[in-house]
Amino acid sequence: MKYKLGKLPAKRPDAFRPLRSYLNGTFPTPPDAVVPPAVLDWRMLGNDTVGDCGCAGYLHADMADAARLGETEVWPTDPAVVAGYLAYTGGQDSGVCLADFLKFAQTKGFLGFRCEGYAPALLAQVPAVVNIFGNCYIGLELPDSALPTQNGIPQWIMVPTAGLNSPNPANGHCVTIVGYDQNGPWLVTWGQLIQCSWAFLTAYCDERWAIFTAEFLKANPGVVNMEALLADLESLDPPIPPNTLPSAGGCCARLARRYFGW
Repeated sequence: MKYKLGKLPAKRPDAFRPLRSYLNGTFPTPPDAVVPPAVLDWRMLGNDTVGDCGCAGYLHADMADAARLGETEVWPTDPAVVAGYLAYTGGQDSGVCLADFLKFAQTKGFLGFRCEGYAPALLAQVPAVVNIFGNCYIGLELPDSALPTQNGIPQWIMVPTAGLNSPNPANGHCVTIVGYDQNGPWLVTWGQLIQCSWAFLTAYCDERWAIFTAEFLKANPGVVNMEALLADLESLDPPIPPNTLPSAGGCCARLARRYFGW
């Protein structure tokens, strides 16, 4: 199986408060399971040729959000995603830092897909984040044994034991969790919906992010204290402007809805 990685080391800016601080009220107790949304084709989004997993995972989160809310979107093609990623990185296939990319996506938008806000989450909060927001954008440091082979993606149930299956910082990867049950999270990676074990997630997940889209906020008014969140986001360093990003079909209409369709 052809694949690339591409997540740079995790970074958690000091400006963020605990995720609970950005919710009006407390975390509702998550149910025992959240069924993944019915998306027929999650798409590779270029992550078989370049290390754009951070960009692909971000769009997968948007796909999950749109599917749960019953919205029809025109998604960018794989070449458009690759072009957007390379424009963001200045032409280098260098991968992305998820915290920096989310800051860019929140202030500038990526191929027209802009989030209204984002915040880090704790490992124990993953079920609640998926239950509330429909997805959780995460980073992994995969062991070598978890990497795809010619037979596809192995079962992600391994954990470090007796010096085996250790997290490898060189194997940084971004995926999006879109559901879960007692056996573990359902996540999207390399265009596929797979399930890992909870033990696997605990062993290899080194960052987790809740993403707040305009569609979610419109459908769930009052859930997020956007005034507090935006104040903290404003204190973060601005993203380094990339070269002009290429356009993607349908983006203008989507941006118009995001900015003016409230």
